[in-house]
Amino acid sequence: MKPADTQSYQLLTTRYLRKQARQLSGQMSGLRESDDIEFVHRARVACRRLDAVLQMSRDCYPRKQYKMWRKEIRKLLKGLGDARDKDVQVDFLWRLLADLTDRALLPGIARIVVGLENQRERLQPTVVAATERAENSGAIEDLLASSKATLVELAKKSVRLTGRDLFCRLEQQIGENLDEFLDYEDSLDDPKNEEGHHEMRIAAKHFRYTLEICKPAYAGRLDRYYTAVKRIQTLLGDIHDCDVWVEHLAATLGEEGKRLAECYGHNGHLGRLAAGIEYLRDERQATRARLFEELVGYWRELKQEARWEQLRELVGCCSLRGNLPPSEDDEEAAEGEEEIDAEEGAEYFDAEQATPVMETAASQWT
Repeated sequence: MKPADTQSYQLLTTRYLRKQARQLSGQMSGLRESDDIEFVHRARVACRRLDAVLQMSRDCYPRKQYKMWRKEIRKLLKGLGDARDKDVQVDFLWRLLADLTDRALLPGIARIVVGLENQRERLQPTVVAATERAENSGAIEDLLASSKATLVELAKKSVRLTGRDLFCRLEQQIGENLDEFLDYEDSLDDPKNEEGHHEMRIAAKHFRYTLEICKPAYAGRLDRYYTAVKRIQTLLGDIHDCDVWVEHLAATLGEEGKRLAECYGHNGHLGRLAAGIEYLRDERQATRARLFEELVGYWRELKQEARWEQLRELVGCCSLRGNLPPSEDDEEAAEGEEEIDAEEGAEYFDAEQATPVMETAASQWT
């Protein structure tokens, strides 16, 4: 595209980019401490969103600057990944333990909790190093300064989110991501196709971020599609978490049996640990089956109402007109919430007081 053709598009993407850069900047100081897992969560989400919008706007910025931004954001994202995964697993187990009534299951689950917490503690230096690298690179400050300057210049030119150039480009972006997303539809025919479900989850995430970035240009008209993709991504994400748990628990049983045999010359104590581990494995498998059934049912609803065809029709119409078509639901659509900050985790379980009890339960069988 010619530079003049990108101004409305640049306005759209730069607003989003600046919002996420500010969000990320606000988390940096908290990343050095491991007390509040929300800092890692919010920083990781902001990194993902920044990476998504940078990919969509690579021709809006100087190549060298763009490459530096994306390189540093992706390095920070990588540095936070393992720590965030452990935070989620530990939080899940504390919630499960809060409702656990069978004390015979406690040693095995406690062993897993303590092991994961130890792993998370060892990952904190990686989080700190990634944080310091990002700060020293100046990428976040540069993103903030550049985005502010860009928005000031666009405001001087009275650039608005309208015009065929903008909507044609958005139609292309949305269409490509929708196509990639639908490429994995067949994986829903087989509940055992873990790889296909994982790939569909990634495609859903990319599609969701694309819709999220594009939403302001459509004044609420994308909300129902965004909500659908978000729900699908959430279900697929929860399904993937179950798959990871089942694999992890199988490995844990093998490792614990080997460890006990080395300590005592036999693994007779494994049964006391195995009860909790096997309970957790069965619970995760049952949860996966329930989530997959819910996902398939929701997908059928969307197919029956032709949700994706309606999305193509909407973005195609806007592309032809160069603006939004009239609608009787304009007032209602304008009330659609932005949801850019909605990817906040539920309130996390405070395990501080329970930790000594769990460590004792986990260690008494060693």
